[in-house]
Amino acid sequence: KSINQLAAQHFTNNLHANTAALEYLHKRNLDDQIIQTFWLGYAPDGYYDLINYLKKMGCSTEQILESWLCKTGPSGDIYDFFRKRIIFPIRDVVNNIVAFAGRVTDPQDSPKYLNLGDTPLYDKSKTLYGIHLAKQHIAEHKCIIVVEGYMDVIGLYRIGLPIGLATCGTPLTEAHPKQIKR
Repeated sequence: KSINQLAAQHFTNNLHANTAALEYLHKRNLDDQIIQTFWLGYAPDGYYDLINYLKKMGCSTEQILESWLCKTGPSGDIYDFFRKRIIFPIRDVVNNIVAFAGRVTDPQDSPKYLNLGDTPLYDKSKTLYGIHLAKQHIAEHKCIIVVEGYMDVIGLYRIGLPIGLATCGTPLTEAHPKQIKR
């Protein structure tokens, strides 16, 4: 499995082990089927949770840092980038997990959303959240709805409009319509 697949599975397992995070999503009218469809997860409030898991699964420190899932602190130690957040795996058009975004559950925390930086697999200026699910429906309906965020795409899907796409923390770029046209 790729490091992103391992991380997504870990975040998903964390969500099902965290009653408060799961309740947060249920209060947002997301049922278990939607949560599973979008592979939503949770990053707990710990600095080494994901790092320890990935190392246990055989990933090297270098691989973990290259994925942008962890950062290097001022003292040289590495720590989890996402903490105490709902996690949104971001998939490419062929359904590979290429990145993640995280949203706080406590309105007092900030920033509201954290997005990974560009990696060899992920270029924010060319990536559209939800395209892996929407592409078939867009072709059928010959229509798309571009929305602001991840929860908006999921909300449209939930109400039977699986034609929503969102940029990943960037303004709409020239590359996004090209991706849609393809």
